[in-house]
Amino acid sequence: MSARSGLLGRWSRREKLAVLVIALTVAFLTGTTLVLSAAGNQTTAIATEYTANGTATYYESPQEARERAATQQRAIVVPVANITQPDGSQTLAVGLPNQRSGAFQQTTGIPLGTPPATGVASGTVHNQTVQQLQGRDATVTVSVTPRTEQSSVFPSQWYVANTSTVSSLGPTGAFVISATHSPSQAAGPQQGVPFQSVLLFFVQGAQSLVTLLTITSIGGGILTGVTVFSVTRMSVRDRLPTIRILRSTGASPRAVLRIFVVRAGTMTGVGLCLGYAFGVILTNTAVNVAVFAGLPTSLNVRVTAAVARQLAIVYSCIGGLSVLSGVLAALPAVRRPPAQLQQTVARTQVGESGSLLGDSSLLQLRLLDWRALAPSMATLAVFATVVILVGSLAGMLAPLLMGTGSTLTEPGAVHPVASSLPAQSADTLRENGIAASPETLVFSMHDGQPVVVRGANYSAFAAVSDAELTQGHPPRQPAQAVIGADLAKTLGLSIGDQVTLGGSTDPGITRVQIVGIYSAPGAVDDQLIVSLPVAQHLSTKRPGSVQFIRTKKPVDDLAMKGPAIGVLGITAPEQVASNTSLPVGIRVQNFGPKPATRTLQVRLGNRTVTETVRLNASEQQTVTVDVPASVRGNQTLRVASHMQPVRVRSPQALQLRGVPSEAPPQSTPRVQVQTIQGTPVENATVRVGTDTVTSGPNGTVQLPLGAAGRTQIQVEYQNRSLTKSIRVTPNSQRQLTARLQLSPPQPSIVTRPTATLVVRNPWNQTLSRTIQLTASGQSRTRTVTVAPGNQTTVTFQLSRQSPGSHMLRATAAGQELATANYTVTGSDRLVAAAASSGQQTGSTGIGRAVSTAFGNLNILFGVLIVLAGLMTIGSAAATFAQAIHARQRTLGVYRATGAPPRRLLRLVLGDAFKIASVAVVGATVLAFLATRLLAMTGYLTIYGIRIVPTLSALTLAGLTIGGFAVMLVSAFLVTSMFIRTSPVNLLQSSSGQSQHHGEQGETESMPGDIGD
Repeated sequence: MSARSGLLGRWSRREKLAVLVIALTVAFLTGTTLVLSAAGNQTTAIATEYTANGTATYYESPQEARERAATQQRAIVVPVANITQPDGSQTLAVGLPNQRSGAFQQTTGIPLGTPPATGVASGTVHNQTVQQLQGRDATVTVSVTPRTEQSSVFPSQWYVANTSTVSSLGPTGAFVISATHSPSQAAGPQQGVPFQSVLLFFVQGAQSLVTLLTITSIGGGILTGVTVFSVTRMSVRDRLPTIRILRSTGASPRAVLRIFVVRAGTMTGVGLCLGYAFGVILTNTAVNVAVFAGLPTSLNVRVTAAVARQLAIVYSCIGGLSVLSGVLAALPAVRRPPAQLQQTVARTQVGESGSLLGDSSLLQLRLLDWRALAPSMATLAVFATVVILVGSLAGMLAPLLMGTGSTLTEPGAVHPVASSLPAQSADTLRENGIAASPETLVFSMHDGQPVVVRGANYSAFAAVSDAELTQGHPPRQPAQAVIGADLAKTLGLSIGDQVTLGGSTDPGITRVQIVGIYSAPGAVDDQLIVSLPVAQHLSTKRPGSVQFIRTKKPVDDLAMKGPAIGVLGITAPEQVASNTSLPVGIRVQNFGPKPATRTLQVRLGNRTVTETVRLNASEQQTVTVDVPASVRGNQTLRVASHMQPVRVRSPQALQLRGVPSEAPPQSTPRVQVQTIQGTPVENATVRVGTDTVTSGPNGTVQLPLGAAGRTQIQVEYQNRSLTKSIRVTPNSQRQLTARLQLSPPQPSIVTRPTATLVVRNPWNQTLSRTIQLTASGQSRTRTVTVAPGNQTTVTFQLSRQSPGSHMLRATAAGQELATANYTVTGSDRLVAAAASSGQQTGSTGIGRAVSTAFGNLNILFGVLIVLAGLMTIGSAAATFAQAIHARQRTLGVYRATGAPPRRLLRLVLGDAFKIASVAVVGATVLAFLATRLLAMTGYLTIYGIRIVPTLSALTLAGLTIGGFAVMLVSAFLVTSMFIRTSPVNLLQSSSGQSQHHGEQGETESMPGDIGD
C-alpha cells in the first residue's frame, strides 16, 4: 500500500470513535428536527380547517384607508365612529357599503352583516327603539333595530349602520377589509389581523420552532467541529512520518492537505448517514415507547419534504464546519518543511500536566493536561445550552402545564378549546370558598405575531394566577383589556394603545384598549386578558358559556363548605301547552372529592317539584324533571340560580314552524301552521303585508314576501291568532331548516348512537348544502339537495363516547341548523372514572390543549435531553481520547513498571473530575450568556411566549450532575480502551514503531509518582 493510500484509507479506533460521535450529534439534530416538525405539523393540521378568508386593517385616518384600499383587489372600506351611548359607555359604529359588503360576503363567506336602510342596528336590543348617539361631530337621534343576522364578524355591542349615518356622526378611523388570495399561506398579514387567526397562529409558531432548530444546529456543528479537529490532530500526529515521506518525495502541502480534507469529509459523511438512521430510529422508538406506556401523544414522526429540506441545511452546516476543522487541524503540520516535522511533534506532545493555579493547587493534574479544558468546555456549553433552554421552557410553561390548581372541562372534550361549560358553574365553587375563574382561550394574531388571548374576569383570573397589576387599572368595560408585561415588550404595546383582534376558530373582529399591565409567573405573563364577552365573540362560545374553569387549589384538597353538587345549566322549551308537563333538563356536576347527594327544587310559577340526585366524585350528569304547567301566561322557570322564561299557552294555541329569521326580497318561504302540540292547522288565514294566503291540508303555506324591510306575519284560525315578523334583506342567504334526533336518546358507553337529521327546504327553489355534524370535537359532513317544499333525512353513525353530557350541532354554510344534547350512561364505577376526565388536577386549559396537540411534552423534552446527553458524551470522549493519546507513552511506562489498570483509571478519572469542575462552571456561564443574548434579540419567542433563560436550583443541579456525569463517563470509556492495551503496544504506538517503520517517538514529561 502506498503512503498516500495509507494516509487516506487506514482508520484507527479513535477515528471510528469520531464517526460515532458525529453520528450521535447528527442523531440529536435529526431527532430534534423530526420532533419539532411533527409538533408544528400536528398543530397546523388541527387548525387547517380554519382558514382565514379575509383580513382587516385599522387606520386612524379614513382617507389613508381609502388610499390603501385602492391598491388592493376585492377590498372595501368600513368607516368607524366612536360613540357615547345614552348610559355614558363607549362603543363603536361601523358603516357598511350595502352592495359591496353583500358581494364580499358571497365571495368569501365572511358575514359582515346588513345595515338597516335608516338608523342603526345593534345586537344588544331586542325591540326597535330610539336612542341618542353622541359622535365626534354630532349627536344624532336614530332608530335602533335588533341585529337579526345569526353571526357577524362585528361584536354585538357595536352599532351597524350605512356609511352616511357614520359620516354624520364623525368617523374616527376605518377598517380596510380585503379578501385573502391564499388562505393557507404561512406568512400572515404584517399589518392588521385575519378574521380567523388560529391557522396562522400555529403556522407562525411552527416557524419559530424552525428558528430554534437553526440555533441548535449551530451548536451541533460546533460539537462536530471540535470532534473532527481533535481526531484529525491525533491522525496528523500518528502519521507525521508518512507526511514527512510524502513531502520529501515531492508532494506539495496542498496535496497533503487535500488528503486530510477528504479524510475528514469521509468521516463526516459516514457519521451523517449513521446519525440520520440513529435519529429516525431513536425518535420513533421514543414515541412508540410512550404510546406503549400509556402516555398521551399524537406525534406523527416522519421525514416529509419540508423536513428533508431542513435536514439538508443542517447537514450542510455540519459538513462544512467538520471539513473546516479538519483543515485547521492539519494545516500546521503540512505547512512546515519535512525536516521540522519531527521537531514539531516533540514540542507539541510535551505534557502540560500541572495546575491552573500553581503547583500547590488542588487543581494539580497527575496524568492529563489542561489543554483538554477548552474543547471540554465547548462541548459542555452546547449541552448546558440545551438544558437551560429546556429548563427555561418548562419553567415558563409550568403555570400553564403543571399548575397547582384544577381545571374543569366538559367530559369527553378532546381538548379545552372544544369544551363548553356554563360560566355560572364557577358560582358553585365560590359558594364553597374556592377561588374559581371561568375562562376561554383565543389564538389570535397581531401584526404578524402570534398572541395568546384569554377571556376572563381579571379579578378572578388574578386570584388563581398569582397575577399582580403593576400599571394602570383593571378593565371596567367589555372593550378594555390588560396585558402581561412580557407580551407588552414583545408587541411594543403600552397603556392607552388600541389593539385589533381577529377571531380564532370563527370569523370575527374587535378592538380593545389596554388599560393595565400585569406581572405573573411564567407564560401567564405573555397573554392578553380580555373580557368574557369579547372572547366569546372571537371564539365559538355563546354568551354565558366558557371553555374551562380554573381554581387556585386542587378541589380535592379543599373542604366543600356548601353543596358539592352544582347546577351547570338548564334547558327547557320556550313554550308549553297548559295542563301538560314541561320537560326540564338539568345539568349537574359533583365538584367534591367524594360521592354527594343534593335535592333540587324545580319551580315553574307557583308549582315546585323536587328531585334528588346522587353523583360520584367529579361526576357530571343531565337529569330530566317533568314540571306540571297549569297556569297560562308568562312564567319563570327556576333551578338554583338559573332562570328561564317559559310561556304556558292553550293546547290549541297557534305557532309557525320553519320561519327563517331573514329572507331575500320576493321570496316565498314555505312554513307550517301548527298548534303548540304539533298538530297541523288547515285553512288558517295568513296575512303577509297586503297579501293573504291559506294553509293547506298539512298546515303548510308559502309566505309571499315583498320588498326589503321588516314584514309582519299575522295568522288567524277561528278565535286564535299569532303575530310574527321576518326581516327581508337582499343579503340574506336561503338556508335549510332541520330537526335533530338521537337514537337511543340515552346511549350507554358501549352503544354507537345514530343521529337523524330531517332537513327541510322552505324555499321556492332547489337548495344544495353541505351539512356538518359536530359531536364531541369530531365532525362529519354530508351533501344534500332538497327540492322546494320537500324534506330529506340524513343519518350519522356516531362514535362511542365517555359517560357524561354531550352536544350535537348541525351547521350548513356556517349557519346553525339544529342542536341536541344527550347523556351517555354507564355503571357507577365507569361513570366516575370517565367523569374525572373533566377535572385535571395540576393542569390548566392550555396545558391539556398542548398535551393533545403535541402529545405529552415530557416526550419532547426527554428525547432532546437524552440525545443531547449522548451527543455530548461522544464529543467529550473524543476530547479525552486526544488528551490520553498524547500521554499513552506515560501510560505504557507505568503499566510496564507494575501499575495496575485500576490505579491508572482512578488517576485519569481524578484528573477528569478536576477538569470538569472548571469546565462545568465555564460552560454554564457561556451557555447562560448565549441564551440571554438570544432572548434579548427575540429569537426565543415561541407561539407568542417569550422564553426567558433562568438558572433555577433544579436547572443548576441538572447541569452540575449532568456535566460531571458526561465528563466522567467519557473519560472512563476512553481510558478503559487504552488500559486494556498491553504496555508493549502502548510504548510501540507512542514511538511509532508499529505504524511508522521505526520512526522515533516524541518525548513526554513524566510525573514523579502515580500514587495509590
